Amino acid sequence: MFTKARFIALFAATGLLAAACATTPRPTADFQDTPFQDWSDARSEYILYPGDALEMTVYSAPSLSRTLTVAPDGRIHPPHTQAILAAGRTIDDVEAELLDALDDELLSPELDLRPASFASQRVFVGGEVANPGVYEIPGDIGALEAVMMAGGWQNTSDPSSVMILRRGSNGGAMMRQVDLLGGHSDPAHADITVLQRFDVVYVPRSGIAEFNLFVRQYLREALPIDFGLYYDLNR
Repeated sequence: MFTKARFIALFAATGLLAAACATTPRPTADFQDTPFQDWSDARSEYILYPGDALEMTVYSAPSLSRTLTVAPDGRIHPPHTQAILAAGRTIDDVEAELLDALDDELLSPELDLRPASFASQRVFVGGEVANPGVYEIPGDIGALEAVMMAGGWQNTSDPSSVMILRRGSNGGAMMRQVDLLGGHSDPAHADITVLQRFDVVYVPRSGIAEFNLFVRQYLREALPIDFGLYYDLNR
């Protein structure tokens, strides 16, 4: 039965729907109120990480030459010296400290330190993708390839406003927004940002998906409103 109370409830729901349409948040490229520093595509000198392996060649004492692996605690353990912190430092920095350490053991030590292998290069892909998770970087890839590795975007995705988050060399966070669809219509607008280790690729919901989620969570499930009511009105 169509009562006054049900009419008021329906009217209120209609008002909430209109308000949701007007206030649905949209992704934007203006992040003036966020604590992110300016984005930089520059690749700084490689920083060592646990799992990286270094080939140490000691020319003045070949018996000391060996492969050193950066341990989980970030240190390497060369012979005849104390452990040296390597993680978070460049190879040149570690080589200089190694040289100083061996200077107490050898007369005029000469050595060379170079990378032998690298630990896993991983990125994090989340948001509206088929299989969010951590993925190994097979080489120089961009956000589009990372999304494809995660099973591609979904019907609720907004590929035009994908976010890439990165930790800068000074430890500060950087973020940029990329349009993964722009290159389809105009190759000049294709984003060619190469991902780096530990980058985060986040695919947001589209505006209509956010609106549909609002309707489902706050109207259909939360409010005692009969959305089949219009059938009664027609009759």
